[in-house]
Amino acid sequence: GDGDFRAYFEQFGAVSEAIIRTNRTTGQSTGLGFVTFVTEDSARAVLLRRHQIGTKYVDVKVDAKSSEPDESGGAGAGYGDDGPRDAATPW
Repeated sequence: GDGDFRAYFEQFGAVSEAIIRTNRTTGQSTGLGFVTFVTEDSARAVLLRRHQIGTKYVDVKVDAKSSEPDESGGAGAGYGDDGPRDAATPW
């Protein structure tokens, strides 16, 4: 859930927000999550490696609104059981 997602990314630095998107009707995860770090350095550190949270692989990308993490360190993550996915493409 959101707690595991947030806890995983907190190992890279302080997180100001961590959200896993859910389908409004079913409440099921859409496979997209968004993390905002307090510092840009933390966001950059996350972008340098592959990630796996439990059994789910996570593909981390910079928020589509910008080409680099901004001062707040925004980043998005997509995840699934069968390997990394494009965070911009729900499945």
